[in-house]
Amino acid sequence: MLIVGEAPGEDEELAGIGFVGRSGQYLFSTLKRAGMDRDGFRIANVCACRPPKNGLAKASYEDAAVEACSPILDAIIAEQRELCLKIGKTFVILALGRTASKRILGVPDNHPMMRANYQVYPHWVERYGCWCICAMHPSYLMRGNHKEAPVLQFAAQRAIEIASNGLTLDAPTYLLDPDPLTFKGWVQEYILLREIELLKLAQQGKILMHGSCYDNTLVVGFSNSGKTYQTYKSVAEGAKLVSEEYTIIHNGIASPYSNVMRTCFSAKTMEAANIKMNLRERLWLFASSIRAFFFPFMYEAVIWKTIPVTGATSQIKKIVYGSTGREIKDWKEFAILCENEFPFMSSEFLQAYAIATGYDLLGIQEKQRNL
Repeated sequence: MLIVGEAPGEDEELAGIGFVGRSGQYLFSTLKRAGMDRDGFRIANVCACRPPKNGLAKASYEDAAVEACSPILDAIIAEQRELCLKIGKTFVILALGRTASKRILGVPDNHPMMRANYQVYPHWVERYGCWCICAMHPSYLMRGNHKEAPVLQFAAQRAIEIASNGLTLDAPTYLLDPDPLTFKGWVQEYILLREIELLKLAQQGKILMHGSCYDNTLVVGFSNSGKTYQTYKSVAEGAKLVSEEYTIIHNGIASPYSNVMRTCFSAKTMEAANIKMNLRERLWLFASSIRAFFFPFMYEAVIWKTIPVTGATSQIKKIVYGSTGREIKDWKEFAILCENEFPFMSSEFLQAYAIATGYDLLGIQEKQRNL
């Protein structure tokens, strides 16, 4: 196993041997307590010569010094790797300190890995064909951080285990739940059931549209056109809520698709409608607003609320567009605005069913358009 430190100090410079000064004595006394002797390691440094005032990390010349000494360190690593291959051992480098760690791992100082907990974990270094385990430098431990010495001991023990026995990472089998085909089936089933429901309603002379109704007014429009705002603003002013989100129309009579509907509210809509929010809803609206600010084409600054309606019906006397309140009188414009989210699609299943049974699919579609 190869230990790579930062740079030689005064004692190392005089002796010509790495880690013989105070930090070296601390290092190997710490490892000896865990049953590891100095003789079991080869020692090298990122910087081959002693830097001014024993300082390398964060110095203005750090990168230049490391680059200048790279051929020396690379030669030592290559020699050690050949030795490990010859004796049938796994080549492992124990990198001590941040400078040595980023040099061996080949990452810059601002790399996300260096901001995370990168120590002790085995990192595969493709450049050298070896495993690298990083740990704190002994000089760091000597500066009042003795409590972290067991981490250094563990890192060295882990490195020795890998050098002796090798390391095979687990290859877990990932389960996609659901798998893409099943998920596609769920989507197709949902669409099919909606189409069947539309067909049933059409046979009864009814149509389902994405719109709301209050008093005798039907509110329609494209997505994000302010249907909910217009509806609840009017309700706050005294109007009666008949339906929300989905409305069934039969012979000019509007009725709710369900007595309880789930719809989304913006802060503007809730303020205009005088709808109170609890703490959880306020926090969720705040979070969704931040998300919508950074991803405006993907998310809306809204929260979802479940709203009960009266279940009553109402004769439609007026149709308006979204939050503008502009009255719609042209039936073609009305049809376009209402069919935007419930077009009469036809799935392969319905087409096959119509062919096999003689079901008049086209006739019912035409009836729906006429309605």
